[in-house]
Parts: sequence; structure tokens; C-alpha cells
Amino acid sequence: LMENALKYSDAGVRIEVSLSIVNERLRVSVKDNGWGIAPCHQRKLFTQFYRVPRSEEQQQKGYGIGLAQSQYIINEHGGEIMVKSAEGEGSTFTFIIPCR
Repeated sequence: LMENALKYSDAGVRIEVSLSIVNERLRVSVKDNGWGIAPCHQRKLFTQFYRVPRSEEQQQKGYGIGLAQSQYIINEHGGEIMVKSAEGEGSTFTFIIPCR
């Protein structure tokens, strides 16, 4: 999640990572002030090989597997992952897993 925050942002990006434990569940959030993601693309983000269409200047190398793999691992640990994002404002990816 941190690599994506760096990858899909301009130089000088600000990234905040927060951790908390509530009701025996670990909550981790990675927030950035990068390019952000339009709502129409957010539903597909965790689909393997899906990449958000970007302008020529914003094209980045990758295969579209990182978020799909993250979701798989988090789900296998009994957790969930979610995103809040707006174009031009950045993104916050949060996952929650049980503390066992």
C-alpha cells in the first residue's frame, strides 16, 4: 500500500500510516495526497490485472496484481480492505484484521 502511495503520486507526496487496535482487531490505514482514484474505478481496484487508466504522463510500470494479492492475503486472515479516494485529493487504503 505504501509503494502504491509513492508510485501513484507526484514528487513531494505526503503519506500517513496509522495503526490502532479496536475490539481485538488491528486497523492499518495508509493515506496519501496523490493523484486519487475516480469512483468509477474504485470498484475494480481489487480485481487482478486491473489498472486505473492514466494519462501518458501518469503511466507507471506494473501488472495490476498488488491490490488483488493484498486483498487475498487480508481475506485469508479473516480481514477486509477498503478504499476512500477522490481524484486530485489522494487515497486512503485501510485494512482490518483480527488480532489472534
